[in-house]
Amino acid sequence: MGKSRTIRRGGSQRRTAKQQPTAALLRRVAAGMLPFLRAVERSRGYASAWSRAVVKADLDAMRRLLHKVSPRLGNQGLGSNGIGYFISFSAAGAYYSSGTTIPPGSVQFYFNPRVHRLVAKALLPYYCELASKSGYALALARAIRRGTGWRQPGLSAAGFERVH
Repeated sequence: MGKSRTIRRGGSQRRTAKQQPTAALLRRVAAGMLPFLRAVERSRGYASAWSRAVVKADLDAMRRLLHKVSPRLGNQGLGSNGIGYFISFSAAGAYYSSGTTIPPGSVQFYFNPRVHRLVAKALLPYYCELASKSGYALALARAIRRGTGWRQPGLSAAGFERVH
């Protein structure tokens, strides 16, 4: 699950270290996503423009829309496959992504803005909790590092995925 990287120690010796998420990193990703999720949930026009950009895989338009709600967010890594998007945050040589997509094979080049607004509305309490409560972020980071299931009443660990 964790990305491995090569570490040089004393000349040519190499050791592979597994990078794992920390509570601080998860809080930073969650806090970074909040302005975007709020804009999607609150504005039908913004959600529609975002959906058009996702379907066209128009990364320039997506970046402009992100920059409108958060200049910092507009500078993050970005991806689209025509049925979803991913916003990536770099940390210690790895990338952590947050995004929404439709399961592959179910549709092509379709991303419903009404459904995306509902997803954003559902994710906002989770991301707010994660961004604001260090104990919550620490418990999630530990669960990810252990590879164990996540159990928290009323909330789930959906929304965070590690990419390489």
